[in-house]
Amino acid sequence: GVDIASVVNDGVLSIAIGNFSREALSLYSQAGGEVFVDAAGKARLMQATLQPLTFGLRFFDYDLDGYQDLILANGHIEPEINSTQKEIEYQQAPQLFWNDGDGRMVEVSEQTGGPFLKPVVARGLSVGDIDADGDLDVLLTTNGGPAYLLRNEGPTGRVVELDLTGKAPNRDAIGAKVTARVGEQEQVFMVRTGSSYLSHSPMSLTVGLGEAEQIDRLEIRWPDGTVEALEQLAAGSRYDIAQGEGVVGKKAFVQ
Repeated sequence: GVDIASVVNDGVLSIAIGNFSREALSLYSQAGGEVFVDAAGKARLMQATLQPLTFGLRFFDYDLDGYQDLILANGHIEPEINSTQKEIEYQQAPQLFWNDGDGRMVEVSEQTGGPFLKPVVARGLSVGDIDADGDLDVLLTTNGGPAYLLRNEGPTGRVVELDLTGKAPNRDAIGAKVTARVGEQEQVFMVRTGSSYLSHSPMSLTVGLGEAEQIDRLEIRWPDGTVEALEQLAAGSRYDIAQGEGVVGKKAFVQ
């Protein structure tokens, strides 16, 4: 699986790639232009991801503090792997990493508990707000087994959700770059399809605000190169934004 995000809100994009067992997760950060450098060690991801075989993965701000966290769907491909490699199991628990804001990913799987303590043979993984309350939930699929819908019920910060509509023929606004300024922080998003592994997540954008009450300024670079800016989008709602028209709809989250 693969995904991209701005990990430390500096506008620099990082690429995360799930690897085979005994190969730690890859994390490459943009160093300028088309140059990327290995950032997995700095992010403290090497040791925690060395043994699992990772398929689906996604960056997502599960606690809405304004930083992109990381979730991994793990599971081996060889049912009898434990007979030859005693430290590796066919069924493997998913992993959740919290972004501390300084580029380090802290594993919080054990503290989160529940499904993150249950070994499965996971494959696909997608994220989205299934209950319209603003925070992001997780759908996890398994090989030859049931799917798991993980509803996010933990404490979270404030949030704004954005749903963009572009001009024909790209009505989904795929390729749009969105920069949300919240206080002194700038969060960068791209509207895109795919990512993870054999999975697709909703293309709406979830902007975690932490304790802030609004997005101070929102800049949208549409796929055709035109740029629009919006000011003071208050927390607690989903905004429908159409290219050339601004906000065309607003709906409060379910409490």
